[in-house]
Amino acid sequence: MSGVLFHERARLLAGVLCAIAAWPALAKDTLQPYVEIRRMWDDNLFRTETDTRSGTIDIASAGVALDWRYGRQQVTGRAGANQVRYREFGQLDYDGYDLDLQWNWQTANGISGLLGCSESQTQSSLADIQSSLSNLHTQRECKAGLFANPSGIWQARLVISDNESNNSDPSRQVYDWQESGLEATLGQTFSIGNYAGGFLRVAEGKFPNRQTVGALRIDNSYRQQEAGLQANYRLSGATHFSVRAAYLQRTHDQVPERDFDGLSGRFSFKWQPSGKTALNGALYRNVGAVEDLNANYIVADGMTASAAWTPTDKTRISLDAKLEQRAYAGDPGIISGLSQRKDEVRSLGAGFDYQAHRLAGLGVSARRESRESNEAGRGYRAKVVQTYLRLTFY
Repeated sequence: MSGVLFHERARLLAGVLCAIAAWPALAKDTLQPYVEIRRMWDDNLFRTETDTRSGTIDIASAGVALDWRYGRQQVTGRAGANQVRYREFGQLDYDGYDLDLQWNWQTANGISGLLGCSESQTQSSLADIQSSLSNLHTQRECKAGLFANPSGIWQARLVISDNESNNSDPSRQVYDWQESGLEATLGQTFSIGNYAGGFLRVAEGKFPNRQTVGALRIDNSYRQQEAGLQANYRLSGATHFSVRAAYLQRTHDQVPERDFDGLSGRFSFKWQPSGKTALNGALYRNVGAVEDLNANYIVADGMTASAAWTPTDKTRISLDAKLEQRAYAGDPGIISGLSQRKDEVRSLGAGFDYQAHRLAGLGVSARRESRESNEAGRGYRAKVVQTYLRLTFY
């Protein structure tokens, strides 16, 4: 995405925030400026199997969050900037941003909807690159939705979306992609918090820069259809379940060997036995974009679990774990001698947060990650420790 377009969006978002800030009485309740400093230590910065390199990263962030309500209307947003500095590897230094603006609108006759866009820029995951290459990854998402709930029981939803992902380094621009989608749902609300329905989603994805493999120029563009069921069920005030299961089909015009059809979905639960304790878990299978020479999407089967305990109003202790098996789907025959890559990724983390003051919080966290792969050089083990201090003004 061009710098001109970004600056236009940034000016538009800044104008909206400033317009709201012009009314001090409203700004007091709707705008929350913040600043944050964060320091990270990583014992395997480039996620390599051997010859590991450690590094220290300093991150300074500032921004403002927006939540403005007027009658039935709500406007939410955020505008943030961050400065990231690598103490030992200055070539990775960058300045990133995070922009988001959404209007949730509603009429008196049960018709509602949303209109919004978000855009962010960060350094690409070093677990994918496994080197000191600097590549800024820009991601944009825009969506518009129309929801109808005239009877209070039946619900119909229609959402269109447009996503875009771009890379700054020329060698990574083959992974740039765009996707436009349309999703329709129809369901019924049985009681507060309980819902069941079906959905249909169609999408078209494009890779504007063709992949070069030997003498071949490969177009990885695809069409995707997804149909399934989804439900939310509240067993009690403390227990909540949700499920989304679908049959998904992805087809490619030039490389049908990379086609996929199968099940995808997610089952999750939330349990809050008391006001101080919360447990969350999920099982999932999804299909997503990936940056790999021999694949253009990933099939991920995984599980996550997390727990949080708030012993006092000012302290919070958290734990989380993740196990994910990844199949880098594609056509192994396109590149002679290469087989389908398969990874198993594990992570375990713990954190402690302390709200020292109504406007000030600090914390420390530690994480251990590992990846095992059938492809040589892709495995790694890493430990990350970070601390932060955050100030909020409102």
